[in-house]
Amino acid sequence: MVEEKDIIEFLKTNRGKASLNGIVEGLDILKYGPNSAYATL
Repeated sequence: MVEEKDIIEFLKTNRGKASLNGIVEGLDILKYGPNSAYATL
């Protein structure tokens, strides 16, 4: 399960720039649904 801190750390390593697709691919998580990148954002 992805947590906010995981996404924040991912964005820090990408200079604060990433699309939803970039986050999904970078963290290997679902795009939509429960415990997804969209739900966490």
